[in-house]
Amino acid sequence: MAEEMYRCLLCGEKFGTKRGLIIHKSKKHSTESQRRLNRLKNKPKKNRKEIEEILNDLRAQKEDIKKLLYHIEDGYRRAQISEETYEEIKRRNEQRLLEIYSEIDELEKVINSGDL
Repeated sequence: MAEEMYRCLLCGEKFGTKRGLIIHKSKKHSTESQRRLNRLKNKPKKNRKEIEEILNDLRAQKEDIKKLLYHIEDGYRRAQISEETYEEIKRRNEQRLLEIYSEIDELEKVINSGDL
C-alpha cells in the first residue's frame, strides 16, 4: 500500500502528513503571500478586483492558520510537541489571526462603502 503524500501547491515539496504540509506552508510561504498583499495594500488607489484578491488571500491565510492551530493542539495533546513550543506557536498564530480579522473588516468596509 502506497503511503499518502501531501504536496505543497506552491513549491511541489511533498510531506507524509497533512500537519507537516500546513507547518511548511506557514513557515515557507506566508511571507511570499504577505509580500503580495503588502504590494496591493500599498498601492494608492485600488480597484474592487484588487481588494477582493486581498480579501481572498487573507481568508485563505485565516483558514490555514486555523488548521495549523488545530493540528498543533492535536500534536500537543498526543505529547508530540512540548508545552512551550505549543504555547509559542499558538500565541504567534492567534495574534496573526486577530490581525487578519481586522484587515478583513477594514477591506469589507471599503467594498461596502461604494467608494471604489
